[in-house]
Amino acid sequence: MTCQQIRDAAPRPSRRAARLLAVVTIAVATALAIADPASAHATLSGSNPTPGAVLTKAPAAVTLHFDEGVSTLPESLRVLGPDGSRADAGILHQSGDGSDIAVDLRGATKQGSYFVSWRVVSADSHPISGAFTFAIGTTSPAPAPAASTDGGSGVTIALGLSRWAGYLGLVLLLGGGVFLSVCWPTGWQQRRARLLLTVGWVVGLAAALLGLAMKGPDDAGLGLSEAGRWDLVTEVLGTTYGKAVIARLLLLAGIAIWLGLRARTPRAPLRWAGALVAVALLATFAATGHASAGSGRVLAFPSDMLHLAAMAVWVGGLVMMVTVLLHRGQRADADAAAAVPTFSRLATGSVAVLVVTGTYQSWRQVGSFPALAGTTYGRELMVKLGLVAVALSFGAAARIWVRRHYASSPAASSPVMVYAASAEDPQDPRPPVTRTEVTPAAMRTLRRSVAVEAVIAALILAVTTALVATASARTAYRPSIAETLQLGPDTAQVSAVPAGDRKMDLHVFFFGPKGAPTDPEEVTATLRLPDQDLGPLPVTLQGLGGGHEVGTVAVPVTGDWTLTVSARTTAFNVFSKDVTLPVR
Repeated sequence: MTCQQIRDAAPRPSRRAARLLAVVTIAVATALAIADPASAHATLSGSNPTPGAVLTKAPAAVTLHFDEGVSTLPESLRVLGPDGSRADAGILHQSGDGSDIAVDLRGATKQGSYFVSWRVVSADSHPISGAFTFAIGTTSPAPAPAASTDGGSGVTIALGLSRWAGYLGLVLLLGGGVFLSVCWPTGWQQRRARLLLTVGWVVGLAAALLGLAMKGPDDAGLGLSEAGRWDLVTEVLGTTYGKAVIARLLLLAGIAIWLGLRARTPRAPLRWAGALVAVALLATFAATGHASAGSGRVLAFPSDMLHLAAMAVWVGGLVMMVTVLLHRGQRADADAAAAVPTFSRLATGSVAVLVVTGTYQSWRQVGSFPALAGTTYGRELMVKLGLVAVALSFGAAARIWVRRHYASSPAASSPVMVYAASAEDPQDPRPPVTRTEVTPAAMRTLRRSVAVEAVIAALILAVTTALVATASARTAYRPSIAETLQLGPDTAQVSAVPAGDRKMDLHVFFFGPKGAPTDPEEVTATLRLPDQDLGPLPVTLQGLGGGHEVGTVAVPVTGDWTLTVSARTTAFNVFSKDVTLPVR
Protein backbone atom coordinates (compact mmCIF):
# COMPACT_ATOMS: atom_id res chain seq x y z
CA MET A 1 0.00 0.00 0.00
CA THR A 2 1.52 3.32 -1.04
CA CYS A 3 1.89 6.34 1.22
CA GLN A 4 -0.70 8.18 -0.87
CA GLN A 5 -3.19 5.33 -0.43
CA ILE A 6 -2.61 5.35 3.33
CA ARG A 7 -3.23 9.09 3.46
CA ASP A 8 -6.40 8.67 1.41
CA ALA A 9 -7.70 5.90 3.66
CA ALA A 10 -6.99 7.65 6.96
CA PRO A 11 -9.93 9.60 8.42
CA ARG A 12 -9.26 13.27 9.05
CA PRO A 13 -11.40 16.19 10.21
CA SER A 14 -13.36 18.09 7.57
CA ARG A 15 -14.73 21.54 7.08
CA ARG A 16 -18.14 20.11 7.95
CA ALA A 17 -16.86 19.19 11.42
CA ALA A 18 -15.42 22.67 11.88
CA ARG A 19 -18.72 24.26 10.80
CA LEU A 20 -20.71 21.98 13.12
CA LEU A 21 -18.42 22.83 16.05
CA ALA A 22 -18.83 26.53 15.26
CA VAL A 23 -22.62 26.11 15.24
CA VAL A 24 -22.52 24.42 18.66
CA THR A 25 -20.31 27.14 20.12
CA ILE A 26 -22.37 30.01 18.71
CA ALA A 27 -25.66 28.42 19.73
CA VAL A 28 -24.57 27.87 23.35
CA ALA A 29 -23.00 31.34 23.55
CA THR A 30 -26.14 33.00 22.19
CA ALA A 31 -28.38 31.06 24.59
CA LEU A 32 -26.27 32.10 27.57
CA ALA A 33 -26.11 35.71 26.42
CA ILE A 34 -29.90 36.16 26.16
CA ALA A 35 -30.87 33.97 29.12
CA ASP A 36 -33.16 35.25 31.87
CA PRO A 37 -32.97 34.03 35.46
CA ALA A 38 -35.16 31.00 36.19
CA SER A 39 -35.00 28.37 38.85
CA ALA A 40 -34.54 24.72 37.94
CA HIS A 41 -34.15 23.49 41.51
CA ALA A 42 -36.30 23.91 44.63
CA THR A 43 -35.15 26.68 46.98
CA LEU A 44 -36.41 27.93 50.32
CA SER A 45 -38.31 31.14 49.55
CA GLY A 46 -39.68 31.94 53.02
CA SER A 47 -40.19 30.74 56.57
CA ASN A 48 -42.16 31.51 59.71
CA PRO A 49 -40.41 32.51 61.90
CA THR A 50 -37.90 34.21 59.62
CA PRO A 51 -34.17 33.50 60.10
CA GLY A 52 -32.71 35.64 62.88
CA ALA A 53 -36.09 36.82 64.17
CA VAL A 54 -36.46 37.61 67.88
CA LEU A 55 -40.04 36.86 68.96
CA THR A 56 -41.85 38.03 72.07
CA LYS A 57 -43.73 34.74 72.41
CA ALA A 58 -43.32 31.20 71.16
CA PRO A 59 -44.93 30.32 67.79
CA ALA A 60 -47.24 27.34 67.53
CA ALA A 61 -45.28 25.86 64.63
CA VAL A 62 -42.30 26.36 62.34
CA THR A 63 -43.27 26.60 58.65
CA LEU A 64 -41.05 26.53 55.57
CA HIS A 65 -42.16 27.63 52.12
CA PHE A 66 -40.39 26.43 48.94
CA ASP A 67 -40.74 27.81 45.43
CA GLU A 68 -42.02 24.42 44.19
CA GLY A 69 -43.32 21.15 45.59
CA VAL A 70 -40.86 18.97 47.54
CA SER A 71 -40.85 15.45 48.94
CA THR A 72 -40.30 14.98 52.66
CA LEU A 73 -38.36 12.48 54.75
CA PRO A 74 -39.03 11.10 58.26
CA GLU A 75 -36.83 13.84 59.78
CA SER A 76 -37.28 16.57 57.17
CA LEU A 77 -37.81 19.35 59.73
CA ARG A 78 -36.29 19.45 63.22
CA VAL A 79 -36.23 22.17 65.87
CA LEU A 80 -33.80 22.21 68.81
CA GLY A 81 -34.37 24.33 71.90
CA PRO A 82 -31.78 26.54 73.64
CA ASP A 83 -30.62 23.56 75.73
CA GLY A 84 -30.16 21.33 72.64
CA SER A 85 -33.26 19.16 73.24
CA ARG A 86 -35.95 18.52 70.61
CA ALA A 87 -38.50 21.34 70.67
CA ASP A 88 -40.77 20.03 67.91
CA ALA A 89 -43.55 17.45 68.20
CA GLY A 90 -42.05 15.36 65.38
CA ILE A 91 -45.24 15.27 63.27
CA LEU A 92 -44.74 16.84 59.85
CA HIS A 93 -47.49 18.65 57.98
CA GLN A 94 -47.37 19.38 54.24
CA SER A 95 -49.59 21.51 52.02
CA GLY A 96 -51.54 20.03 49.12
CA ASP A 97 -49.11 21.25 46.46
CA GLY A 98 -46.12 20.16 48.53
CA SER A 99 -44.50 23.60 48.68
CA ASP A 100 -45.12 24.18 52.43
CA ILE A 101 -43.96 21.98 55.28
CA ALA A 102 -44.49 22.61 58.98
CA VAL A 103 -43.87 21.02 62.35
CA ASP A 104 -45.67 21.86 65.61
CA LEU A 105 -43.68 23.03 68.61
CA ARG A 106 -44.25 21.38 71.96
CA GLY A 107 -44.31 23.98 74.71
CA ALA A 108 -41.47 26.15 73.41
CA THR A 109 -41.48 28.34 76.51
CA LYS A 110 -37.73 28.58 77.13
CA GLN A 111 -36.18 31.88 76.19
CA GLY A 112 -33.15 31.86 73.94
CA SER A 113 -32.13 30.80 70.43
CA TYR A 114 -33.75 27.88 68.61
CA PHE A 115 -32.04 25.90 65.84
CA VAL A 116 -34.10 24.83 62.78
CA SER A 117 -32.66 22.25 60.36
CA TRP A 118 -34.39 20.89 57.26
CA ARG A 119 -33.72 18.37 54.51
CA VAL A 120 -36.15 17.66 51.66
CA VAL A 121 -36.01 16.25 48.13
CA SER A 122 -36.51 18.57 45.17
CA ALA A 123 -38.70 17.66 42.21
CA ASP A 124 -35.56 16.85 40.20
CA SER A 125 -34.75 14.13 42.81
CA HIS A 126 -31.89 16.05 44.46
CA PRO A 127 -31.81 16.35 48.27
CA ILE A 128 -31.51 19.92 49.52
CA SER A 129 -30.95 21.05 53.10
CA GLY A 130 -30.32 24.07 55.26
CA ALA A 131 -30.57 25.52 58.74
CA PHE A 132 -31.26 28.80 60.54
CA THR A 133 -31.97 30.15 64.03
CA PHE A 134 -34.62 32.30 65.65
CA ALA A 135 -34.98 33.45 69.24
CA ILE A 136 -37.74 33.81 71.82
CA GLY A 137 -37.38 36.74 74.19
CA THR A 138 -33.63 37.07 73.89
CA THR A 139 -30.79 35.53 71.92
CA SER A 140 -28.40 32.93 73.30
CA PRO A 141 -25.66 30.68 71.91
CA ALA A 142 -27.31 28.63 69.17
CA PRO A 143 -27.74 24.92 69.98
CA ALA A 144 -25.80 22.51 67.78
CA PRO A 145 -27.39 19.45 66.15
CA ALA A 146 -26.61 16.13 67.80
CA ALA A 147 -24.97 14.69 64.68
CA SER A 148 -24.18 15.70 61.14
CA THR A 149 -26.36 14.27 58.38
CA ASP A 150 -24.11 14.74 55.38
CA GLY A 151 -24.16 11.09 54.36
CA GLY A 152 -21.09 9.31 53.10
CA SER A 153 -18.99 9.16 49.99
CA GLY A 154 -19.89 5.48 49.60
CA VAL A 155 -23.57 6.30 49.05
CA THR A 156 -22.69 9.11 46.65
CA ILE A 157 -20.39 6.87 44.62
CA ALA A 158 -22.88 4.00 44.52
CA LEU A 159 -25.75 6.26 43.46
CA GLY A 160 -23.57 7.82 40.78
CA LEU A 161 -22.61 4.36 39.55
CA SER A 162 -26.30 3.41 39.30
CA ARG A 163 -26.98 6.51 37.18
CA TRP A 164 -24.05 5.79 34.85
CA ALA A 165 -25.04 2.14 34.54
CA GLY A 166 -28.61 3.19 33.79
CA TYR A 167 -27.44 5.36 30.90
CA LEU A 168 -25.18 2.54 29.68
CA GLY A 169 -28.08 0.10 29.71
CA LEU A 170 -30.22 2.60 27.79
CA VAL A 171 -27.48 3.06 25.19
CA LEU A 172 -26.96 -0.66 24.64
CA LEU A 173 -30.67 -1.50 24.56
CA LEU A 174 -32.20 1.42 22.69
CA GLY A 175 -29.21 2.38 20.56
CA GLY A 176 -28.36 -1.22 19.73
CA GLY A 177 -31.97 -2.06 18.91
CA VAL A 178 -32.34 0.95 16.60
CA PHE A 179 -29.08 0.07 14.83
CA LEU A 180 -30.26 -3.48 14.17
CA SER A 181 -33.74 -2.40 13.10
CA VAL A 182 -32.79 0.50 10.84
CA CYS A 183 -29.22 -0.06 9.69
CA TRP A 184 -28.52 -3.80 9.88
CA PRO A 185 -31.68 -5.98 9.93
CA THR A 186 -29.69 -9.16 9.29
CA GLY A 187 -27.77 -8.40 12.48
CA TRP A 188 -30.66 -9.75 14.55
CA GLN A 189 -29.41 -13.19 13.51
CA GLN A 190 -25.98 -12.57 15.05
CA ARG A 191 -25.48 -14.13 18.45
CA ARG A 192 -23.01 -11.42 19.50
CA ALA A 193 -25.57 -8.69 18.70
CA ARG A 194 -28.27 -10.39 20.77
CA LEU A 195 -25.76 -10.87 23.60
CA LEU A 196 -24.99 -7.13 23.57
CA LEU A 197 -28.69 -6.33 23.94
CA THR A 198 -28.92 -8.81 26.80
CA VAL A 199 -25.98 -7.15 28.53
CA GLY A 200 -27.75 -3.80 28.18
CA TRP A 201 -30.91 -5.26 29.72
CA VAL A 202 -29.02 -6.76 32.69
CA VAL A 203 -27.06 -3.56 33.29
CA GLY A 204 -30.26 -1.51 33.17
CA LEU A 205 -31.98 -3.85 35.64
CA ALA A 206 -29.04 -3.82 38.08
CA ALA A 207 -28.79 -0.01 37.85
CA ALA A 208 -32.48 0.45 38.70
CA LEU A 209 -32.30 -1.86 41.74
CA LEU A 210 -29.08 -0.25 42.98
CA GLY A 211 -30.64 3.19 42.60
CA LEU A 212 -33.65 2.19 44.71
CA ALA A 213 -31.37 0.86 47.45
CA MET A 214 -29.11 3.93 47.54
CA LYS A 215 -31.55 6.81 46.99
CA GLY A 216 -33.06 6.57 50.48
CA PRO A 217 -29.77 6.91 52.39
CA ASP A 218 -28.69 9.68 50.02
CA ASP A 219 -31.91 11.64 50.56
CA ALA A 220 -31.72 11.22 54.33
CA GLY A 221 -28.00 12.00 54.50
CA LEU A 222 -27.12 8.58 55.91
CA GLY A 223 -24.19 6.25 55.29
CA LEU A 224 -23.72 3.17 53.14
CA SER A 225 -24.62 0.87 56.03
CA GLU A 226 -28.25 2.10 55.82
CA ALA A 227 -28.65 0.99 52.20
CA GLY A 228 -31.73 -1.14 51.61
CA ARG A 229 -33.58 -0.10 54.79
CA TRP A 230 -37.21 -0.83 54.03
CA ASP A 231 -38.56 2.37 55.60
CA LEU A 232 -36.18 4.40 53.42
CA VAL A 233 -37.12 2.40 50.34
CA THR A 234 -40.83 3.00 50.97
CA GLU A 235 -40.12 6.74 51.31
CA VAL A 236 -38.31 6.68 47.95
CA LEU A 237 -41.18 4.78 46.30
CA GLY A 238 -43.46 7.71 47.10
CA THR A 239 -41.24 10.21 45.28
CA THR A 240 -41.02 10.99 41.57
CA TYR A 241 -37.69 9.16 41.45
CA GLY A 242 -39.13 5.99 42.98
CA LYS A 243 -42.17 5.95 40.72
CA ALA A 244 -39.96 6.45 37.66
CA VAL A 245 -37.65 3.59 38.64
CA ILE A 246 -40.57 1.22 39.29
CA ALA A 247 -41.95 2.11 35.86
CA ARG A 248 -38.51 1.42 34.39
CA LEU A 249 -38.42 -2.03 35.98
CA LEU A 250 -41.83 -2.85 34.50
CA LEU A 251 -40.70 -1.62 31.09
CA LEU A 252 -37.56 -3.76 31.30
CA ALA A 253 -39.79 -6.76 31.90
CA GLY A 254 -41.78 -5.80 28.80
CA ILE A 255 -38.55 -5.41 26.81
CA ALA A 256 -37.47 -8.93 27.79
CA ILE A 257 -40.78 -10.27 26.43
CA TRP A 258 -40.43 -8.13 23.29
CA LEU A 259 -36.93 -9.45 22.58
CA GLY A 260 -38.15 -13.01 22.91
CA LEU A 261 -41.04 -12.40 20.51
CA ARG A 262 -38.86 -10.42 18.10
CA ALA A 263 -36.57 -13.39 17.59
CA ARG A 264 -39.55 -15.50 16.47
CA THR A 265 -42.13 -13.16 14.92
CA PRO A 266 -40.56 -10.08 13.31
CA ARG A 267 -43.76 -8.24 12.42
CA ALA A 268 -44.86 -4.62 12.13
CA PRO A 269 -47.01 -4.60 15.34
CA LEU A 270 -43.93 -5.58 17.32
CA ARG A 271 -42.02 -2.65 15.84
CA TRP A 272 -44.74 -0.25 16.96
CA ALA A 273 -44.83 -1.84 20.42
CA GLY A 274 -41.05 -1.53 20.65
CA ALA A 275 -41.22 2.16 19.72
CA LEU A 276 -43.83 2.87 22.42
CA VAL A 277 -41.81 1.04 25.06
CA ALA A 278 -38.68 2.98 24.03
CA VAL A 279 -40.49 6.31 24.45
CA ALA A 280 -41.78 5.29 27.88
CA LEU A 281 -38.29 4.14 28.89
CA LEU A 282 -36.84 7.52 27.91
CA ALA A 283 -39.52 9.25 30.01
CA THR A 284 -38.39 7.40 33.14
CA PHE A 285 -34.92 8.90 32.75
CA ALA A 286 -36.15 12.43 32.04
CA ALA A 287 -38.41 12.24 35.14
CA THR A 288 -35.39 11.82 37.44
CA GLY A 289 -33.34 14.73 36.11
CA HIS A 290 -33.31 18.52 35.93
CA ALA A 291 -36.05 18.54 33.27
CA SER A 292 -38.65 17.56 35.88
CA ALA A 293 -38.12 20.68 38.01
CA GLY A 294 -38.27 24.43 37.56
CA SER A 295 -40.12 26.56 35.04
CA GLY A 296 -40.68 25.49 31.45
CA ARG A 297 -41.07 21.79 32.22
CA VAL A 298 -43.60 21.38 29.40
CA LEU A 299 -40.79 22.02 26.90
CA ALA A 300 -37.87 20.77 28.99
CA PHE A 301 -39.25 17.26 29.49
CA PRO A 302 -39.67 16.29 25.79
CA SER A 303 -36.41 18.09 24.99
CA ASP A 304 -34.58 15.92 27.52
CA MET A 305 -36.20 12.79 26.08
CA LEU A 306 -35.06 13.74 22.57
CA HIS A 307 -31.57 14.45 23.89
CA LEU A 308 -31.39 11.04 25.54
CA ALA A 309 -32.78 9.30 22.45
CA ALA A 310 -30.26 10.96 20.14
CA MET A 311 -27.44 10.11 22.51
CA ALA A 312 -28.53 6.48 22.75
CA VAL A 313 -28.91 6.07 18.98
CA TRP A 314 -25.51 7.63 18.30
CA VAL A 315 -23.49 5.90 21.04
CA GLY A 316 -25.37 2.59 20.89
CA GLY A 317 -24.83 2.40 17.14
CA LEU A 318 -21.11 3.02 17.60
CA VAL A 319 -20.86 0.22 20.16
CA MET A 320 -22.80 -2.21 17.95
CA MET A 321 -20.57 -1.35 15.00
CA VAL A 322 -17.23 -1.72 16.76
CA THR A 323 -18.10 -4.81 18.83
CA VAL A 324 -20.25 -6.76 16.36
CA LEU A 325 -20.49 -5.52 12.77
CA LEU A 326 -16.83 -4.54 12.20
CA HIS A 327 -15.56 -7.36 14.39
CA ARG A 328 -16.44 -10.08 11.89
CA GLY A 329 -13.42 -9.72 9.58
CA GLN A 330 -14.06 -10.41 5.91
CA ARG A 331 -17.64 -11.48 6.65
CA ALA A 332 -18.39 -7.91 7.74
CA ASP A 333 -17.54 -6.42 4.35
CA ALA A 334 -20.88 -6.97 2.62
CA ASP A 335 -22.96 -6.16 5.70
CA ALA A 336 -20.92 -3.04 6.44
CA ALA A 337 -21.44 -1.79 2.88
CA ALA A 338 -25.18 -1.60 3.57
CA ALA A 339 -25.22 -0.76 7.30
CA VAL A 340 -22.42 1.81 7.66
CA PRO A 341 -23.75 4.42 5.19
CA THR A 342 -27.21 4.19 6.75
CA PHE A 343 -25.81 4.64 10.24
CA SER A 344 -23.66 7.53 9.05
CA ARG A 345 -26.79 9.41 8.04
CA LEU A 346 -28.61 8.37 11.21
CA ALA A 347 -25.72 9.52 13.40
CA THR A 348 -25.62 12.88 11.60
CA GLY A 349 -29.29 13.42 12.37
CA SER A 350 -28.74 12.36 15.99
CA VAL A 351 -25.92 14.86 16.40
CA ALA A 352 -28.15 17.62 15.00
CA VAL A 353 -30.80 16.76 17.61
CA LEU A 354 -28.12 16.74 20.32
CA VAL A 355 -26.98 20.23 19.30
CA VAL A 356 -30.48 21.71 19.37
CA THR A 357 -31.64 20.09 22.62
CA GLY A 358 -28.24 20.55 24.28
CA THR A 359 -28.31 24.27 23.50
CA TYR A 360 -31.73 24.63 25.07
CA GLN A 361 -30.68 22.67 28.16
CA SER A 362 -27.52 24.78 28.53
CA TRP A 363 -29.64 27.92 28.52
CA ARG A 364 -32.11 26.48 31.01
CA GLN A 365 -29.60 25.05 33.47
CA VAL A 366 -26.81 27.65 33.28
CA GLY A 367 -28.32 30.97 32.28
CA SER A 368 -25.22 33.18 32.09
CA PHE A 369 -21.51 33.14 31.30
CA PRO A 370 -20.47 33.91 34.92
CA ALA A 371 -22.49 30.88 36.10
CA LEU A 372 -20.79 28.74 33.45
CA ALA A 373 -17.33 29.40 34.88
CA GLY A 374 -18.33 29.96 38.49
CA THR A 375 -20.16 26.72 39.33
CA THR A 376 -19.38 23.01 39.38
CA TYR A 377 -22.24 22.36 36.97
CA GLY A 378 -20.89 24.91 34.52
CA ARG A 379 -17.37 23.51 34.59
CA GLU A 380 -18.68 19.95 34.11
CA LEU A 381 -20.75 21.19 31.17
CA MET A 382 -17.65 22.74 29.57
CA VAL A 383 -15.83 19.40 29.92
CA LYS A 384 -18.78 17.66 28.23
CA LEU A 385 -18.81 20.19 25.38
CA GLY A 386 -15.08 19.65 24.86
CA LEU A 387 -15.53 15.89 24.67
CA VAL A 388 -18.45 16.32 22.27
CA ALA A 389 -16.27 18.49 20.04
CA VAL A 390 -13.58 15.78 19.92
CA ALA A 391 -16.18 13.08 19.22
CA LEU A 392 -17.65 15.19 16.42
CA SER A 393 -14.27 15.49 14.74
CA PHE A 394 -13.85 11.71 14.73
CA GLY A 395 -17.44 11.29 13.54
CA ALA A 396 -16.86 13.69 10.66
CA ALA A 397 -13.67 11.86 9.72
CA ALA A 398 -15.53 8.54 9.70
CA ARG A 399 -18.21 10.08 7.49
CA ILE A 400 -15.52 11.08 4.97
CA TRP A 401 -14.27 7.47 5.05
CA VAL A 402 -17.81 6.21 4.35
CA ARG A 403 -18.30 8.56 1.42
CA ARG A 404 -14.96 7.56 -0.04
CA HIS A 405 -15.41 3.79 0.25
CA TYR A 406 -19.19 3.34 0.15
CA ALA A 407 -20.14 5.95 -2.41
CA SER A 408 -23.64 5.93 -3.84
CA SER A 409 -22.44 7.24 -7.16
CA PRO A 410 -21.31 4.90 -9.95
CA ALA A 411 -18.41 7.28 -10.55
CA ALA A 412 -16.45 5.51 -7.85
CA SER A 413 -13.48 3.59 -9.12
CA SER A 414 -13.77 -0.20 -9.38
CA PRO A 415 -17.40 -0.32 -8.30
CA VAL A 416 -18.71 -3.50 -6.75
CA MET A 417 -22.46 -4.03 -6.40
CA VAL A 418 -23.45 -5.40 -2.98
CA TYR A 419 -26.97 -6.57 -2.08
CA ALA A 420 -27.94 -6.88 1.60
CA ALA A 421 -30.96 -9.15 2.07
CA SER A 422 -33.68 -8.00 4.41
CA ALA A 423 -34.18 -9.98 7.60
CA GLU A 424 -37.92 -9.52 7.20
CA ASP A 425 -38.05 -11.03 3.68
CA PRO A 426 -34.82 -12.68 2.41
CA GLN A 427 -36.34 -12.95 -1.07
CA ASP A 428 -36.63 -9.14 -1.34
CA PRO A 429 -33.11 -7.72 -1.43
CA ARG A 430 -32.45 -4.18 -0.23
CA PRO A 431 -31.34 -1.55 -2.76
CA PRO A 432 -27.80 -2.10 -4.02
CA VAL A 433 -24.95 -0.05 -2.61
CA THR A 434 -22.19 0.97 -5.00
CA ARG A 435 -18.76 0.97 -3.40
CA THR A 436 -15.09 0.66 -4.07
CA GLU A 437 -13.02 -2.28 -2.90
CA VAL A 438 -12.32 -1.92 0.82
CA THR A 439 -8.90 -3.21 1.79
CA PRO A 440 -8.29 -4.82 5.20
CA ALA A 441 -6.09 -1.87 6.13
CA ALA A 442 -8.87 0.59 5.31
CA MET A 443 -11.38 -1.45 7.34
CA ARG A 444 -8.99 -1.44 10.31
CA THR A 445 -8.77 2.34 10.00
CA LEU A 446 -12.55 2.65 10.19
CA ARG A 447 -12.69 0.23 13.11
CA ARG A 448 -10.08 2.23 15.08
CA SER A 449 -11.85 5.52 14.35
CA VAL A 450 -15.22 4.18 15.49
CA ALA A 451 -13.64 2.62 18.60
CA VAL A 452 -12.08 5.94 19.63
CA GLU A 453 -15.40 7.70 19.05
CA ALA A 454 -17.15 5.09 21.21
CA VAL A 455 -14.62 5.53 24.04
CA ILE A 456 -15.08 9.29 23.98
CA ALA A 457 -18.84 8.77 24.01
CA ALA A 458 -18.46 6.61 27.15
CA LEU A 459 -16.62 9.51 28.81
CA ILE A 460 -19.45 11.82 27.76
CA LEU A 461 -21.88 9.46 29.51
CA ALA A 462 -19.79 9.67 32.68
CA VAL A 463 -19.83 13.49 32.61
CA THR A 464 -23.58 13.43 31.91
CA THR A 465 -24.02 11.30 35.02
CA ALA A 466 -22.16 13.92 37.06
CA LEU A 467 -24.29 16.71 35.57
CA VAL A 468 -27.52 14.98 36.56
CA ALA A 469 -26.26 14.65 40.14
CA THR A 470 -25.04 18.28 40.36
CA ALA A 471 -27.23 21.23 41.25
CA SER A 472 -27.84 23.34 38.15
CA ALA A 473 -25.71 26.42 37.65
CA ARG A 474 -28.77 28.66 37.85
CA THR A 475 -29.43 27.38 41.37
CA ALA A 476 -25.86 27.12 42.61
CA TYR A 477 -24.50 30.39 41.20
CA ARG A 478 -24.23 33.13 43.78
CA PRO A 479 -22.98 36.30 42.15
CA SER A 480 -20.96 38.94 43.95
CA ILE A 481 -21.37 42.63 43.19
CA ALA A 482 -19.05 45.64 43.09
CA GLU A 483 -20.61 49.06 42.55
CA THR A 484 -19.45 52.65 42.89
CA LEU A 485 -21.95 55.18 44.31
CA GLN A 486 -21.63 58.96 44.37
CA LEU A 487 -22.92 60.20 47.73
CA GLY A 488 -22.60 63.96 47.57
CA PRO A 489 -18.92 64.92 47.76
CA ASP A 490 -17.91 61.37 48.73
CA THR A 491 -17.56 58.22 46.65
CA ALA A 492 -18.65 54.86 48.09
CA GLN A 493 -17.34 51.58 46.71
CA VAL A 494 -19.82 48.83 47.65
CA SER A 495 -18.72 45.19 47.57
CA ALA A 496 -20.92 42.22 48.50
CA VAL A 497 -19.65 38.62 48.46
CA PRO A 498 -21.83 35.50 49.06
CA ALA A 499 -21.30 33.97 52.49
CA GLY A 500 -23.90 31.18 52.47
CA ASP A 501 -27.59 30.69 51.82
CA ARG A 502 -29.28 34.12 51.78
CA LYS A 503 -26.19 35.76 53.20
CA MET A 504 -23.61 38.19 51.84
CA ASP A 505 -20.60 39.90 53.42
CA LEU A 506 -20.90 43.64 52.83
CA HIS A 507 -17.98 46.07 52.57
CA VAL A 508 -18.32 49.82 51.91
CA PHE A 509 -15.25 52.01 51.32
CA PHE A 510 -15.61 55.82 51.38
CA PHE A 511 -13.32 58.24 49.57
CA GLY A 512 -13.33 62.04 49.69
CA PRO A 513 -13.26 64.47 46.74
CA LYS A 514 -9.48 64.09 46.38
CA GLY A 515 -9.59 60.28 46.47
CA ALA A 516 -8.33 59.88 50.04
CA PRO A 517 -10.21 57.57 52.46
CA THR A 518 -12.75 59.46 54.56
CA ASP A 519 -15.18 58.62 57.37
CA PRO A 520 -18.65 60.18 57.00
CA GLU A 521 -20.28 61.39 60.19
CA GLU A 522 -22.91 58.63 59.94
CA VAL A 523 -23.47 55.64 57.63
CA THR A 524 -26.67 53.56 57.48
CA ALA A 525 -27.91 50.79 55.19
CA THR A 526 -31.32 49.20 54.68
CA LEU A 527 -32.72 46.39 52.51
CA ARG A 528 -35.98 46.12 50.57
CA LEU A 529 -37.47 43.45 48.34
CA PRO A 530 -39.99 45.35 46.18
CA ASP A 531 -41.37 42.22 44.48
CA GLN A 532 -42.67 40.84 47.79
CA ASP A 533 -43.13 44.16 49.60
CA LEU A 534 -40.58 43.24 52.29
CA GLY A 535 -38.56 45.80 54.22
CA PRO A 536 -36.98 48.07 54.95
CA LEU A 537 -34.70 45.81 57.00
CA PRO A 538 -31.77 47.47 58.79
CA VAL A 539 -28.21 46.31 58.07
CA THR A 540 -25.81 46.74 60.98
CA LEU A 541 -22.54 48.34 59.86
CA GLN A 542 -19.34 48.44 61.87
CA GLY A 543 -16.73 51.11 61.17
CA LEU A 544 -13.18 49.80 60.97
CA GLY A 545 -11.63 53.19 60.34
CA GLY A 546 -10.06 54.58 57.22
CA GLY A 547 -13.45 54.87 55.53
CA HIS A 548 -14.16 51.12 55.77
CA GLU A 549 -17.59 49.90 56.92
CA VAL A 550 -18.45 46.18 57.16
CA GLY A 551 -21.66 44.28 57.75
CA THR A 552 -23.57 41.09 57.00
CA VAL A 553 -26.62 40.92 54.77
CA ALA A 554 -28.94 38.15 56.02
CA VAL A 555 -32.40 37.97 54.48
CA PRO A 556 -35.32 35.56 54.96
CA VAL A 557 -35.91 34.87 51.24
CA THR A 558 -33.84 34.89 48.07
CA GLY A 559 -34.30 37.55 45.42
CA ASP A 560 -32.94 40.76 43.98
CA TRP A 561 -32.88 42.96 47.08
CA THR A 562 -32.40 46.73 46.95
CA LEU A 563 -29.64 47.96 49.25
CA THR A 564 -29.90 51.65 50.17
CA VAL A 565 -26.65 53.19 51.46
CA SER A 566 -26.96 56.57 53.19
CA ALA A 567 -24.10 58.80 54.33
CA ARG A 568 -24.38 61.98 56.40
CA THR A 569 -21.45 64.16 55.39
CA THR A 570 -22.40 67.24 57.45
CA ALA A 571 -24.93 68.04 60.14
CA PHE A 572 -27.54 68.81 57.50
CA ASN A 573 -26.57 66.86 54.37
CA VAL A 574 -27.57 63.22 53.93
CA PHE A 575 -27.06 61.44 50.61
CA SER A 576 -28.52 58.07 49.60
CA LYS A 577 -28.14 55.72 46.64
CA ASP A 578 -29.49 52.27 45.78
CA VAL A 579 -27.71 49.16 44.56
CA THR A 580 -29.22 45.76 43.67
CA LEU A 581 -28.01 42.74 45.64
CA PRO A 582 -28.81 39.34 44.02
CA VAL A 583 -29.12 37.26 47.18
CA ARG A 584 -29.27 33.51 46.50
